[in-house]
Amino acid sequence: MKKLTKGCVKLVERFLPDAFVFCIILTIVVFIAAIPVTGMNPI
Repeated sequence: MKKLTKGCVKLVERFLPDAFVFCIILTIVVFIAAIPVTGMNPI
């Protein structure tokens, strides 16, 4: 069972990025999506 768990943990650590990366990506997506919706420029 321990071998299976180690294998799963290595797989997830390899392919699943850190939560901080998700936060940065979502912040950029929302920023870009809000520009045309609000009709404002980034500045």
